[in-house]
Formats: sequence, structure tokens, C-alpha cells
Amino acid sequence: MRPVIALFLTFLVAFTTSPVLGGTYNLPSHPDYNNIGLHSELYLTLNVTLVNTGPFPKFVLVNPRYDFVVHRGYPGNESYKSFLVGDTVYYSLGNSWANTLNYYIGFWIHPHEVVVVEFRIIESNPLVIDLKDYVSLCGEYKITEVTLENGNVTGHVNTKDDLGNGPFCDVIYPQLLNTPKFIDPTILFPIRDPSIKILNYWGTVGFRVENVPGQYGNFRTLFAIAPPVLFKDAEHYAFTPNYTMTYREYVNDFLPEYLGIEPMKEGVSLNVTPDLVLYELTDSLITLGKIKATLIQGGEMEPIDFPIWIVWLGADMNIGCRKLEFEISYRFRWEIGD
Repeated sequence: MRPVIALFLTFLVAFTTSPVLGGTYNLPSHPDYNNIGLHSELYLTLNVTLVNTGPFPKFVLVNPRYDFVVHRGYPGNESYKSFLVGDTVYYSLGNSWANTLNYYIGFWIHPHEVVVVEFRIIESNPLVIDLKDYVSLCGEYKITEVTLENGNVTGHVNTKDDLGNGPFCDVIYPQLLNTPKFIDPTILFPIRDPSIKILNYWGTVGFRVENVPGQYGNFRTLFAIAPPVLFKDAEHYAFTPNYTMTYREYVNDFLPEYLGIEPMKEGVSLNVTPDLVLYELTDSLITLGKIKATLIQGGEMEPIDFPIWIVWLGADMNIGCRKLEFEISYRFRWEIGD
């Protein structure tokens, strides 16, 4: 195999609207971004109504990764919030007397009291969601490093001296790079005390994807994404922008037509298991492959479906614009008895 050689690219200042400050990007650079430079972040607002049905006051512990505010029927300053100073995350506790016990962070709920707790993962301190690498029959014979400097773009490309590999090796198609985390509301809050009950919850999810080396529009990417998190039995609505298709349509209709292959005779019925079955492109063309998906479940789930967005990032010279990031948002709600 020939060593990695330098590849000088001709994407220059015409694609930039501001000076390129410089930097070298390896592809991939996990956990920051995948092998086609994509980085994704989740931010969340989750409101939960709790009731203490027991005769004793209870101190409920909170995962300190979440900002939270406790809303009661009277004024008070019960909050825990994060903020950034440079690259360092700091947390501010509104009332250490009311919101700590044994050096754990949380809040009190009194006998027969109903409180609403607002949890947040904020945009300035988002949760990074790992995206899968893009899989190609070309393997990693591609651009593997990009350097931006003074408006110029240079990089490195992997090549292979082997006549057994012809000049063509694959066709790009919008691969699905993530799968939702499916959360069962019955164990969303694993409180061991049965006297603390959840009456309902509701909120919004935001999910942003950007191409890190292509931040100035020098590179273009085509891929598909799904919602980062879904809640069992909850209603999900107000998807913005409108999704392109559903997962079943993506697998049963879109991929066979786009790639010119025969669809599966029985189609695909998505059952949630610890190994979520999706399509991947392999040496034998389209085959069923297993992609690890985080599953938080408290029982059996019916076959489900979920939205899919087909995304194009980068410069579009035909219409004279650039799309450097893609963001989706949606709402959810659940109530006891649903």
C-alpha cells in the first residue's frame, strides 16, 4: 500500500464569506465528529409533574448533567444551572440548603405535594450524540485529513496500488447515521420509592448536525438522520422542518428505488430490541446489518416507525447558497393513563 499522499484541493476563497482561521481536521475524529466530518448535538427541555403520595417528605436526587428549576405554588429560588466560561462548564446552585442533601443534588417534595420540575440540556452545554461512520465499498480510501489555512484547503487522501480494485468502487447514497434512543416512561425516572409518582411530562427536543471541516462551505455531504430520542407511548408532534419520509418508507421504498435493487418481499417491520436491525451497504450490496442502539425499556413494545430526514450540507452552486448545518426540533407529551 502506498503511504498517504498529499492532495491539494482547489476549493478556495470563492466559497468563504470570512477568513479561514486555519486548522487541521482528521477524518474521523471520534468523539467529536465521524469519518465524513459530521458532529451532532442534542438539547432538551423536559417538564415533569410529580406527586408525593406518602406521609413523609422525600428528597429526590437529580442527575447533575441536567439543569433544573423546581416550580411550586409559592415563590422560591430552587435551581441548578450550567454556564460556560471559555471552554469550562460551571454550575450554579440557587439554594444549597434546599437543593443538597448528603452532598447530592436534588429537591424536597412534601407529603401530598404536587410539583413541576423543569429539566434542561441547554444549547451552550449540549449533549454530544455519536453518529455512525459513513460506510462505503471504497473503505477508507478517501480524504482522511483536511487543513484550512489562509483561505486555502489542503489535505491527505488514502490510496491503494492494486489492479484488483478498478477505478470505480461505489455510489454515494444517504445512509442513516443514527438511531433513536427509545425510552420507556415507566422507568424514565428510576425512583425506588413507589410513593413518588409521575403524573405527566412534556417538552421539546432540538438536534443539530454540522460538518466541522466543511464549516466554510468547502465540502458537501449527503446523509440521513433520525430523531435522537423518542418516548414509548408519548405523542411526538410539531416536527420542524417536515421530515422527508418514515423509516419504513426509507427501507422498503426509497433505498430499493435509489439503488436499483429489489425490495424485500415482506418489507420491514421495526421491532425494538437491544440490537436494532437496519440496512447497511456491504460487499454483498444491501444486506441486513446490526447497529447497536441504546434501548431503555420496561416491557415489550409494538413495532414502531419514526421520521427520517435526507440532508444535504454544503455549497450549492446552482442556487448560489450554502447550508452549513441542519437542525430539527419536535415536541412530545405523555400523561399517566395514556
